[in-house]
Amino acid sequence: ELAQNDLEDRSDLTALFCDGKDSEMAATVQRAVEEGESVTIERCDNHDDRPEFWTKETFAPITDTEGTISEFAGFHRDITEDKEKRERLRQYKSAVEASPTWIFCIDSSERLIFANEDFRQFYGLDSGRVRGTQIDSIVEKSTAEKIEPVIKQALDGESVVFELETEAATGERRRFVRAVLSPLWDDDGAVTGVV
Repeated sequence: ELAQNDLEDRSDLTALFCDGKDSEMAATVQRAVEEGESVTIERCDNHDDRPEFWTKETFAPITDTEGTISEFAGFHRDITEDKEKRERLRQYKSAVEASPTWIFCIDSSERLIFANEDFRQFYGLDSGRVRGTQIDSIVEKSTAEKIEPVIKQALDGESVVFELETEAATGERRRFVRAVLSPLWDDDGAVTGVV
């Protein structure tokens, strides 16, 4: 939607879009209008008579041929679906991170794409250095030799179940692992990695 207001009506502009419900948001919009700047806000509209929905609203000054601001345009877009997707993704990431089961993903070159907290802690990986780390660089040589053919099977499109004993990065403890490696497929049916 697009709405325009004359400069004289700029006090009504914030009332029109903020409904007086969020004074901080209204103040942000009002300040931008008074200073002749563009501003973008996100807000939740939750009237009692209809389901909650989110909008992204941008207010931008319109100038005349002499460069004087004469009007403001308001662009209003429903972003409810985007917000819901982001929330589901946040919940999914939280569940993966909190899982006591090792969850990790490698690409077709056997480099880590992600690894959850329990996996990172066991192998002494910093969360900021996971992506791009070669899987055989974090496990001891005997483990690397055992998992190499299994990873190849998964990259060939098979789900593989196997067991092994692996050593922590510190070398202080060992863990017996029963693992399931499954191929990751892209939309064209090609294997892009393993999880």
